[in-house]
Amino acid sequence: MKNIVVTGGSGKAGRAVCRGLVEHGYSVLNVDVQASKDPVCPFYKVDLNDLGQVIDALQWGGG
Repeated sequence: MKNIVVTGGSGKAGRAVCRGLVEHGYSVLNVDVQASKDPVCPFYKVDLNDLGQVIDALQWGGG
């Protein structure tokens, strides 16, 4: 199974992307500054301006 990180997964388009990927069997992580109103996958709060937070998010599922 492939792991996919969706930045902005809590927005309108991001929620649709997350849902579509999950429905197609992908393991998806939503990274955003706030949780989704309609969560379909795990959420990780990340400020994309913070390199450390970005690196932590991208290491998800990689080890």
